Amino acid sequence: MDNLISLFIDGRQVNTNLFAKQLTSRFVDTALDMGLLTDCAGGVLQANACLFPCYGSYIVTDHPAKNSTINQVMWLWGESFVLGGLVKRSPRRRAVDLGTGSGIHAILAADHCSSVIGADVNPRAVEFATFNAMLNGKSNAQFILSDLFNSIEGTCDLLLANPPYAPDSAAQPGDNFWSGGLQGTDLLRKIVESLPAKLDPDGTAHLIALYPNPPATKTRDHFDMWLGGKIGDWDVLDHTWPVPHYEDLFSLQPYQGDKSAWRFGVVSLRRSASGNGWWKEGAGRGLFFGTDGRCNLVADHDGH
Repeated sequence: MDNLISLFIDGRQVNTNLFAKQLTSRFVDTALDMGLLTDCAGGVLQANACLFPCYGSYIVTDHPAKNSTINQVMWLWGESFVLGGLVKRSPRRRAVDLGTGSGIHAILAADHCSSVIGADVNPRAVEFATFNAMLNGKSNAQFILSDLFNSIEGTCDLLLANPPYAPDSAAQPGDNFWSGGLQGTDLLRKIVESLPAKLDPDGTAHLIALYPNPPATKTRDHFDMWLGGKIGDWDVLDHTWPVPHYEDLFSLQPYQGDKSAWRFGVVSLRRSASGNGWWKEGAGRGLFFGTDGRCNLVADHDGH
């Protein structure tokens, strides 16, 4: 068991002979044939996939080592657990998860939503997400190829999105799991612009966001611009925090502009019932997780 954990959860290499003795050489040969393992130099095995536990679900992704030969499905990072923990898990009619990747947020939503659609432009991501839904027994989650909402008809009352957000001048937004355009906000902007048409009147959107926030600029200024100057129609919970000198780890041509005043986190929007919207800043990094590893906060508009 310890070597299985080392391989598929910790992402570490293990000795080939020792692993074969523990789990039989047939298991090793089958895993090699399936592409789950690679036999590396020095007599060690390396997993090509990782397994992550997340709020009661188990999610398989590509291995975190950068691999330019495939369009990788992103592994779970801290933001996955922040977004997964912040969402208020109340019954919903229909959830949409844009940029679903491994399918983690669609799968978590399947526990409290009648139907769920996860969308991604990467066929590999759709296959991983479909497998993960089967692994977790979520028959009400469907995964499709779609550039954001382009292939999704109708509206939803829960929108989840962790789109590619890295500022990248070498790739188009959505070409890989990290590129969000020159400033990293191209996909986030398109999602926010779609909210008035795609979110039900009683719907809520929870969006992972990274964006430049120069001095004298407020977070709400970005969203107000993307919503056509109508941020007052929305109740917004802003759980973002400063990330000075943000450094991208993947882009071939990382952003070269001023990176001294970026913000990162989750922005949650709900239509204002009164038409008198509000914007409230929540807790920043360091207060999200308790000692048990669970998220301390829930984005509950009714509590504000």
